[in-house]
Amino acid sequence: MADELTFKLEPPPKEYEDLIARLQKQLKIGVGEAVRWAAWYLSKSLSSSTKTAPKKRRLLKTKKADIKAGFDASKTPYYVKVYAGDGVAYKHYLKAGAEEFDPDRFISRHGLAGSSWGWMVSDLGRSVPTTQPKMKGATKVTRMGDVWNPGWKLENKIGYIETIMRTSGRRAIETAYARAVKNANNKLDNRWRKA
Repeated sequence: MADELTFKLEPPPKEYEDLIARLQKQLKIGVGEAVRWAAWYLSKSLSSSTKTAPKKRRLLKTKKADIKAGFDASKTPYYVKVYAGDGVAYKHYLKAGAEEFDPDRFISRHGLAGSSWGWMVSDLGRSVPTTQPKMKGATKVTRMGDVWNPGWKLENKIGYIETIMRTSGRRAIETAYARAVKNANNKLDNRWRKA
């Protein structure tokens, strides 16, 4: 698995480009600012595409293969899967009788993946509440292009982010774009009605 996930479609969907044009016209802003607004909606959409982990890891029974490898099922009847920074899941075996209180049972950074998209929203100039404080190096928002052809590159470097998207691969990106366009257009419609 790649150590980072860059959400980028070349070119973006036509509906997304139409949204940028509408933002320019309705909000009376330049193309660079409209692209930033659209990227903000995309970041919010990606956040809703990310599953939130439970606060406690699910208990899994020690398997026959583990017993053959030397683990005593009477002493460690259960294990939990712990994802490391490289996105690989490791087994942590829990002592019998202490399963409910073992520190490995609890996910200390519960909500980290969803929060990572919120950090991007903040980097794009809009403040949103997140359950976890920003982690240095986990995300990157880069302005690209020039005044005539501006763009934003959104990078999520959390190793396991791809495994917890509600849909996978290109489909996850396409549905995120679609939701971003829909939500932004709804906001603009409401703004127009109130004007």
